[in-house]
Amino acid sequence: METNHHPDVIQRVLQLLRQWGWDSAPQHIKPDAHDRDDRLDQLVCEYFEGSLKAARGEYTQAMQHYSELTHIPSLAGWAHVGLAFVCTRSRDLRAAEEHLRQAEFCADCDDVLRATLLLLRGTLMFHGGNAALALEPLEASLTLFGPDHFRRGHALDALGMWYAAHDDFQSALEFLRQAIEHKTASGDDTGLAVTHGQLGRLYLDWGQYDLSEHHFRADLEIARRVGDARGEAQMYNFLGNVSFAKRDFESASAYLDHSIHMSCQGKWRVLEAFARKDRALCHLAENQLDSAEVQLQHSSEIFQQTAFDEGLAHVQRATGILFRKREHWQQSETALRQSMRWFESAGELTQQVCTQTEIARTLASSGTPRPLVRDSIIEALKLAENSRRPHLVQEVDAELMAIDPDAARRHIYRRVRGQRIDQDSTSLMNAELDHVSVMFFDLQGFTAWSRVTAPEVVMLCLNQMMAAFLEPTARHEVQVIEYMGDGFLALTRGQSHAQRCVQVAIELHKALNEFNRPRRILGLSEFTCRIGISTGEVVLGNVGTFDKIDFRAVGTTVNLAARLQNEAVPGMPCIAQATHDAVKQFFQFSNSRPRNVTLKGIGEVQCWDVLVDSDQHRH
Repeated sequence: METNHHPDVIQRVLQLLRQWGWDSAPQHIKPDAHDRDDRLDQLVCEYFEGSLKAARGEYTQAMQHYSELTHIPSLAGWAHVGLAFVCTRSRDLRAAEEHLRQAEFCADCDDVLRATLLLLRGTLMFHGGNAALALEPLEASLTLFGPDHFRRGHALDALGMWYAAHDDFQSALEFLRQAIEHKTASGDDTGLAVTHGQLGRLYLDWGQYDLSEHHFRADLEIARRVGDARGEAQMYNFLGNVSFAKRDFESASAYLDHSIHMSCQGKWRVLEAFARKDRALCHLAENQLDSAEVQLQHSSEIFQQTAFDEGLAHVQRATGILFRKREHWQQSETALRQSMRWFESAGELTQQVCTQTEIARTLASSGTPRPLVRDSIIEALKLAENSRRPHLVQEVDAELMAIDPDAARRHIYRRVRGQRIDQDSTSLMNAELDHVSVMFFDLQGFTAWSRVTAPEVVMLCLNQMMAAFLEPTARHEVQVIEYMGDGFLALTRGQSHAQRCVQVAIELHKALNEFNRPRRILGLSEFTCRIGISTGEVVLGNVGTFDKIDFRAVGTTVNLAARLQNEAVPGMPCIAQATHDAVKQFFQFSNSRPRNVTLKGIGEVQCWDVLVDSDQHRH
């Protein structure tokens, strides 16, 4: 690069960077600039040589190029962004973070550069084990880019990845769909490939293989059109994964062999290692054990050389399967448990399900007593249920049914009845009187929204919301005993039941606000709720016939909670006087006196509205 930096060239480079960024700007420079006599256009192209080298995986050369640009004051901030991007691609996250810090102190840090820094910082946090802290910078980057900036689609991608990693399928899907729309409108072909790849991975992770294949093929088509050989090799790997999931081992092997070949040519070591690991799984499925061992050895060596622990955990699981097929039971279990420890430490719930299932299979194959095998499968089943992925639950259900049909039926019965409902009796005559707190929860505006929304989106939204409510209800030992359209009835029993019930109601309001968080960003409908709570005696027992039995609570206390829910102010739980008497020292209320309401079938009663956002709750 020439040392005499012409001001017109620098200005043009800055304009391109602010509009497109390092990775996308080269495709927007005049394509014939290298062949023209216009020296200024040629110099502009030279500033983006680092981007082209990074795209080809030539990270050392790209780093040298960007390092030279740090000496140009008006480009220094962007140069450090380029260095941070390359460090991220080469998995040197600590160095990437240092370059971002340096970029912040550069004189040219305008809103677009600041948005780019926030996007990269959030991405680094996400990949570096601080995912919980990544959401705010990612959201801030989206806001700074605004609705029309070219790189808005990249921020939408990152937020989609964040919600996918947090098992929020619907929010992830919405972010990625909007990314597709934005990138299509912006003509961002390279970015479209990235988003199609993310959608493919999302659908693959949730067992929707046809949709996954559709998006991987769309990514592959773009990669081939723009000459992205690395992206092409990666898509062959993912298409191999889809074919493997569909039990089409012949197609999977063909895809993976091609991915290995291209990765070797391009020297993309980690990509090669994953493809070899997946190819080994195909060999194992077809009982080609020696071939599987060769691929696993190659894969393990690469992951060790690149210090890629996640890859090694995947190899250990595949090695455990290999040992099992060779009837080396102890080695199999050891390898699988080593793999399990890494996935547990990383919080990789889906991988924990798969690994625990393999542990159970090894125990079954080695002749371990059936009760221990059953317990191992049930452990995998609980993990699958926590992951909320139907295809995983179905797969482990089938494993349990094959080992212990009675245990499988009992588990399904508990799932239908309610995991935290202790009464297992099927009697229609027995009943119990108990002093409890009853909560009615009802969404506002959901029914009207559902009329104009696709059915699958309605159910995705509702079930994702209910999943968000599971943690606080479980932590405070609140039993949801009945789902009713867009609401539910719950009981709180035992010591301090009124206090725990009101505390859960507060946390449900906050959880709903957090559920609305991505919807606010995406411009989607937000939801509010009304909650009514009463305290008193209820009759507990089974209601129905032997065609259909439900565990229910009946009585005036239940009716009062239902009526108070109708009187609740959205955003504030409405509690009965008896509940207030039990909890008044723990919470704050909207007024110092109760309000009088007339309830159908009950008459005039007094009720209290609990403040949700008060800092003076005593838990």
